Amino acid sequence: MNSGAITPDTPYNQFVNAGRHQVWQGTDALNFAPRVGFAWSPNGNEKTVVRGGFGLFYDALPGTLADPSMRNMPGLVEVRVPGGMWADPTVNGAQSIVMTSANAIMTGFPQGASYSSLKGDLGSLFRTPAYTNFPWLSTPYYEQWSLGVQQAIGDKTSLGLGYVGNKGVHIPILNYPNAWGTGYAPFPDTPPAVNFNTVSQYTSSGVSNYNGLTASFNQRLTYGFTVQASYTWSHTIDEVSNGGYGVYYNANSSLNNQINPYCLRCNNYGNADYDIRHSFNASYVWQTPWKFSNTAMNYAFGGWVLSQNFFARSGLPWTAMDSNAFVGNYAAANTTIADWVPGVPQQQSCSNGLSVCANINAFTTASSAFPTQRRNTLRGPGMFNSDFSVNKNFKLTERMNFSFGANFYNVFNHPNFQNPYFTDIQYGAGTFGTINAMATPPTGPYGSFFANLPSGRMIQLQAKIVF
Repeated sequence: MNSGAITPDTPYNQFVNAGRHQVWQGTDALNFAPRVGFAWSPNGNEKTVVRGGFGLFYDALPGTLADPSMRNMPGLVEVRVPGGMWADPTVNGAQSIVMTSANAIMTGFPQGASYSSLKGDLGSLFRTPAYTNFPWLSTPYYEQWSLGVQQAIGDKTSLGLGYVGNKGVHIPILNYPNAWGTGYAPFPDTPPAVNFNTVSQYTSSGVSNYNGLTASFNQRLTYGFTVQASYTWSHTIDEVSNGGYGVYYNANSSLNNQINPYCLRCNNYGNADYDIRHSFNASYVWQTPWKFSNTAMNYAFGGWVLSQNFFARSGLPWTAMDSNAFVGNYAAANTTIADWVPGVPQQQSCSNGLSVCANINAFTTASSAFPTQRRNTLRGPGMFNSDFSVNKNFKLTERMNFSFGANFYNVFNHPNFQNPYFTDIQYGAGTFGTINAMATPPTGPYGSFFANLPSGRMIQLQAKIVF
């Protein structure tokens, strides 16, 4: 769609650039991605190693980003009839309105039909089309840098301390420049361009930033025992998580579009949906080292393998939303960020299923289209999980082994919870900030991050023959 002054009398074919052989223009033809790294042992000391590097990493735009262009006029006309009754066969039914409007637009487009002419011909049956615009898109890229030191202690133990940072540039962002809302200034009371209904617009305006510091400990095999542990502090900031295309699920309050159509950073730039400040991971494997001259003793006490992992992290961000607001021609219609009451603490204790994670008195119905706070200012409950496995190995022949054992997922049967409800309207009065759902554990019998895993303890028995 070409920019410029558009009036109701302007023919659609004067500002809709139809028949293009490519969806968007201006993308990079060549991506130059230099990378450099180093490793240094001070004074030739092989037990101390300092590593670092810098690089540019490009991430090609997803092909699905082009799909909305296939629904653009005049080849295909997207017409929306909110609240229409699809079973109504009359001329005032939704199906008839859609067909009448779409056919009139497709037929009239080459002849210079405008909003005014189509409205005059069809009257109340005319519905303005929706449109997806691509003013400019560049290939997203990430600047990444790192610096770390590793120190060996003896032959089997090492300590590490590392820093990693990156910055994302040209991340695609979804905006709705034709938004309007009566009583929600500075939105106009009517659509800025009456020629269209919702106008979706993708631009490469987004940025992201990450900084993380990790301390690690590793102990290699000593008397059959191996252990590793790490702690990471990090902070992830962006404007739309998951690149702006599709929602990264975050307790129903993820926002995948620009909140303020005129200012991306005003309300969007904040904690990423997956901003985890503190994360601890540890695991051990113990192969019993005992060997006996007595065959029966070996069968009873030898060949055991015990392993366990531990996972703990702080809570994920979420956003307090207001479901009373109405903004037309906007993806977040009827839902915008609630206003913050200055001086009133927002966050409350959020540790278990009985917690009220946010102070409802700290929020009020939005007084304008654009809230007084940024997204993802609140925190949900943390998570802890541990899995334990025990196996017994038997040597049947020179080339054949038999083992049996059990895996205990969430061995401590520790409950974990999802983020709380983000709006009072969604589930009825008195629910805002409360928790009412268990979180899916990270591991289970069917693999890691498998959807709909049971949240309680699970025990899996196993047996296998290795030859």
